[in-house]
Amino acid sequence: MLPSRNTPTHEILGDDTQLSSKLLGVVNPKIDLAPHPSNSAGDSFYIVSYLRAKDKDGKDAGNFTVLFDLLALSSLPISLLGVSVLDENSGTYYPFNEITYGRKIDNSSLKDGRLDIKIIDSNGSEANGRLSGTLETGLTVTGHFLSSNGGKDLCFKFTMNACGPMLNYLGEGVIPFANGIDYEFALPSMMTTNGSLTLEGKTYTVEGDSWLDRQWGYLGDAQWTWMCIDLDNGVRMAVWDQASLDPSSNDPNQPCQSFATILDNNDHLIATTAEIKGNTVGKYPGSWTVTIPGYADKLIVTRMGAGPDNYQELGPNGILRMEARCSVGGRYNETDVKGKAFVEVGRLDLQALATLLNPTLPAQAAVAQKGTNPELDAQPNGSAPGPPK
Repeated sequence: MLPSRNTPTHEILGDDTQLSSKLLGVVNPKIDLAPHPSNSAGDSFYIVSYLRAKDKDGKDAGNFTVLFDLLALSSLPISLLGVSVLDENSGTYYPFNEITYGRKIDNSSLKDGRLDIKIIDSNGSEANGRLSGTLETGLTVTGHFLSSNGGKDLCFKFTMNACGPMLNYLGEGVIPFANGIDYEFALPSMMTTNGSLTLEGKTYTVEGDSWLDRQWGYLGDAQWTWMCIDLDNGVRMAVWDQASLDPSSNDPNQPCQSFATILDNNDHLIATTAEIKGNTVGKYPGSWTVTIPGYADKLIVTRMGAGPDNYQELGPNGILRMEARCSVGGRYNETDVKGKAFVEVGRLDLQALATLLNPTLPAQAAVAQKGTNPELDAQPNGSAPGPPK
């Protein structure tokens, strides 16, 4: 592993000889980790933690994967907070899903350089999840949720320290989405993570690594498959496959809607085309074949878990997403590889969301679209926070 993979991310960003530092004119986690609810469509904070657990006696208790997915729409009075926990020992998913109406994400900012993100409900009470901290001192994610499947509550508190370079999508952190432009970067799975997890009445100490994905931009009706992939050779990649639900936007002259961003094992950032083919089993694909010409020849991404429903659905009608922990196998650069992945299959229907809130409210009146604010359109940094995922 390169020495840079163990270097704190904030030190890399402060080194003007590093590529991640040179790209800060487009996306900058020192600024863009914070929510930007004003004159924008929404914010997405998406954290996947791959954890090894020990019980109260210090004995190995297997592996857990935890998804913390916070989506706040600035143009509609709704915030979504979803958590999916996979007990890899039993293959069981535990769903926790919270929808807050009436208020949006708390209008917090990087006060004194410290991030503090939480959802506030219509009564002004703090909801059950929170993301706080700094790149320098570490980020903390906490949650306390009532089980939605009759089980016991979930509690967790993880501290994450970002190491290694950031992954700017398509090189500069600017991507197409539906009819607009979004901004996206990741702190990939080099974020060392430790803390505690209480599930089904049992408390564990946990450690592992996390992938933090940050996205903001303009919303548009769309469906997509997105995945973050960690290969055992040190390669990290994110792959998008998108389709607008507006047929008029599927023009051959539009930017490519299927693409991959690769952080290779030499810390080079590669932006390229990709193809995702779902191998359908039931409601959602049971596996996907990912081809990245010149790099990956048919990586097979397969859902983990027990039974045919080895996935978690999050969100209400209008923004329903399937989330799934996956294994990876195939070839990269003509070499056999294995790895892990997390996959989201989603669909955004703004009219359905608006109708959920108020049957008489047209989506066009509720959602900020590109071109409505020329000053905002010209400001990529901290401008218009983004679509789901």
